Amino acid sequence: SAETAVEYCDVLASLLGISSHNSLNTVLARRDKAIMKECVADAGLRVAKFARVKQACDVPNVISDLSLQFPIVIKTPQGFSTTDVYICDDENDAMSKVGIIVNGRAAPDCRIPMFALAEEYIGGKEFAVNMISTTDGIECTDAWLYRKDVGEGVARYISADMMDPGEKKLEKVVAYAKQVAAAVGILYGAAHLELKASYCKEKKQYINPCMIEIGARLSGGRKTTLTQAVIEGWQPFQALIDAHCGNKVKFPLSFSPGEQHARHLFLPHRLSGRITEIRGADRFESLSTYHSHFLLAKVGDVVERTTDITSFGGFVWLAGPRQAVEDDARAVWETFSFQTEPIEKESNVGEISGVPNM
Repeated sequence: SAETAVEYCDVLASLLGISSHNSLNTVLARRDKAIMKECVADAGLRVAKFARVKQACDVPNVISDLSLQFPIVIKTPQGFSTTDVYICDDENDAMSKVGIIVNGRAAPDCRIPMFALAEEYIGGKEFAVNMISTTDGIECTDAWLYRKDVGEGVARYISADMMDPGEKKLEKVVAYAKQVAAAVGILYGAAHLELKASYCKEKKQYINPCMIEIGARLSGGRKTTLTQAVIEGWQPFQALIDAHCGNKVKFPLSFSPGEQHARHLFLPHRLSGRITEIRGADRFESLSTYHSHFLLAKVGDVVERTTDITSFGGFVWLAGPRQAVEDDARAVWETFSFQTEPIEKESNVGEISGVPNM
């Protein structure tokens, strides 16, 4: 189901008399980011310090009450991914972003927010952990490490790399993810958790995982089909149907990618303006590890410089031997670009560099 419809699905299933639906007691905890954190914290799991903020002038008191240190995060309680999420370096910036969220316009889920969230900024690496919940328990199917470019108050995705969910270094991350899914009442079907964790060299593990948000749905960004391409025998869509029907799910012997790898590349608009040329896209399908791609923009479109998940110009997905994926990703960064010409009232703060530091 879509991000904005997960709560409706469970309520509708209940009204139809379908028994294999997720808990209605925690239905809002699977959508509202504030209730979500409260529910996870009540289960004894780590979450970022946060508070609801109804108006911009409340920001100084919230920062003081929570003993927050800058940067802090201001976000909508009902968004998804990086949409309407701001990293603020000072009080004035934070107040401005609260004003943007509570100004009466619809949030990404088409509802008007009654408040914004002010949160502690959590450091470390960002992960996505995907799971399937069945009558036999919760199984982790795949995990992804994000690379981001953080600056100018926003965090832009660069790439997402498949990890081995069975590796010891992800042991605490995966265990935490399963506990979060259980805490918000995901009993049947998919769970997609985004979290942060810090790497401990002494333990050779990621430690202190902390939830960003969780959804009762499959991962976006074609990570489900990438995992299907890499993991032999895995049929995620059949598994999702079986889980929601209360049937036994057939899992592969292992979800380890072994020598195979997958990567999701995010293609930004480096500058605002009118697109005059798209360079390098014609080479995608010739890459040895090419899986698929999608371009959201075309020549002639007027675009804004990428600031969140909804403003990227396109995506490329790669799957195959690890070194070949690395080589093909580098080729994409070096050859692909959206060429733009300035238009009136352009909002370029600076150019996003062409080849990220991988």
